[in-house]
Amino acid sequence: MKGTCRESERRAWPDGDTRIGRLVLRKSCNLIEKDRRRPRWKSNRLDFLKYPITPDGRYFVHRERLWRCTNPNLDEETRQRLVSELMTARREVAAARRSSDDNALAAARNKVHAAKVALGERGPTWWDDDRDYNRYLIKNTPYADWWSSRAM
Repeated sequence: MKGTCRESERRAWPDGDTRIGRLVLRKSCNLIEKDRRRPRWKSNRLDFLKYPITPDGRYFVHRERLWRCTNPNLDEETRQRLVSELMTARREVAAARRSSDDNALAAARNKVHAAKVALGERGPTWWDDDRDYNRYLIKNTPYADWWSSRAM
């Protein structure tokens, strides 16, 4: 959709584009209607890099809480297959919730758990010592000094 707009309706944004409600006026002065109400996230294996990773590579930090990383010893093909199984299981959870089917919901949640265990995000740790700080606040772990020195 191409067109023009009044100067009073334009709002400049840092990227140089101008937004008018749901319309975007690109630098080239073409009006383009947004096709989605919410942004679609691109799936990229490196997305996790936006979160700090502990020096030993076991956890990433989100909202000052440690979350276990996927086992780096998995080959790419296996990892991708397990991630696909995880996403399928999550879709099954959503479908079971919509249909209010308790048995299907329990089965789907078990599939999610099994995929996460296979990825190394739950269950036994994929490293040598058994101490696991998954979901701990970082200030209550041995990583607290690393975190405080990093934040400064």
